[in-house]
Amino acid sequence: MPIRTLDSASIASGIENEDRCGTSNCLAWVIDGATDVGTDPVTGAASDASWFADEVHRALAEQPGKLDLHADPGLDLAELPARLADHTSAAFAAVRRREPEDRFEYPSASGVVIRASATEIQFVSVGDCTLILAQAGAVTRLGADLRDAGDQRLAAAIARFQKTEVDPSAESARRHVWPAIKAQRNKLNTPSGYGVLSIVPPPPAFVRTGRVEAVPGARLLLASDGLMRLVDVYRVMTVQALVEAARIKGLAALCNELRRIEAGDSRNVSYPRAKTSDDATGLLLEIR
Repeated sequence: MPIRTLDSASIASGIENEDRCGTSNCLAWVIDGATDVGTDPVTGAASDASWFADEVHRALAEQPGKLDLHADPGLDLAELPARLADHTSAAFAAVRRREPEDRFEYPSASGVVIRASATEIQFVSVGDCTLILAQAGAVTRLGADLRDAGDQRLAAAIARFQKTEVDPSAESARRHVWPAIKAQRNKLNTPSGYGVLSIVPPPPAFVRTGRVEAVPGARLLLASDGLMRLVDVYRVMTVQALVEAARIKGLAALCNELRRIEAGDSRNVSYPRAKTSDDATGLLLEIR
């Protein structure tokens, strides 16, 4: 195997953790299920988000049929989101208890997947998961579009709402932005909307992919946006500091720091956000 796992951590923000992470030979991934916005799950799972994240996780680990990346090592990872859409669409049709009310009830997730060789890293990213590569004294952030990092659009809407309320609560702010969240979810994987992993494929414009040279000893950090809040929302460290802290302190310690900050701003005022806490996942790897 060209990669080895140095550390991993995944913590839930509620009863159900809707993040997943894993490795399989030369592959590694972090998947972040998108919180349900419907009234009840379409699947029989605790949430459609957890069902979908688990289905993608198992598909990458087992690589059935068209997903067999080892049998097809020449596969361009840019094709992976469409292949996952085919796979999860069939799985969803088999377990759903009813038809989705609209596109906002399509299960979906952000995700970053890497394939490593002795000389390079290939990656594909859809949504707001992040890949950080640290080697030869340089740190490079790949994957998530920084314009979407930290959900700046929602943060601005919540901040405006808080200014108009005498005693705003985190829950009232969340209810205020919920219609906008639902309306945006109805645009998933449409040209005028945004891209995610889902039961319908994302437009190619929303799929970020590439290849970067990598040398033995290089470190990779794959992270969901919940963990990246330390950089993008709370701004208590840079990406460089995040990778270094993951190496020295461990990802569990970073997750604890994350929850400490969130507990200190439980009303979401210092850091306007729709969720007081989010599932947070990190996977720290090393190139052999």
